[in-house]
Amino acid sequence: METSMIAIITAAKEGDTLAFSKLYETVWNDLYRYAYYLLRVREDAEDAVQECAFEAYKGIHGLKSEEAFKGWIFSILYRVCKRKLKEYVQKNKSIALDEMEELRDVSDLEQEAGNSVTLHRALDQLAPDDRLIVMLSVVGGYSGKEIAAILHKPHGTVRSRLSRALAKLRTILEEP
Repeated sequence: METSMIAIITAAKEGDTLAFSKLYETVWNDLYRYAYYLLRVREDAEDAVQECAFEAYKGIHGLKSEEAFKGWIFSILYRVCKRKLKEYVQKNKSIALDEMEELRDVSDLEQEAGNSVTLHRALDQLAPDDRLIVMLSVVGGYSGKEIAAILHKPHGTVRSRLSRALAKLRTILEEP
């Protein structure tokens, strides 16, 4: 991590609101993409990112290591999104989690893969956790260690699941 970023995180931990604002600006796009991937509704994703920022602002003084900032803030966002999905299910008990997957608008992810399967359909064939790991790695650009921190999973598990998921995607996309 850059020295200037560490200095900004340190200042934010000490209560500097301008520094926290700068931090938020640097991660907002990534946070939004992650929230949108999980929630699939623009307004819900924006709300989740705002809630995450508020919780992060309240708790940044407890951040143990400046280098862990990204993993820490994504962990907060993951919990916020999980809570929102749970609230949605409780409000709409007749809608099963599998049906929620079908309700998601994933047109932004769809791309034709030759004449065969679209990327969307290929991703849908992955287990939800594997799909999330692929999205964080490929779309989000996060390293295996960062993904492990975000998902609270061992680094080796994330690496092996990513490798298997990418191999499965290649196989699916190569099918005639």
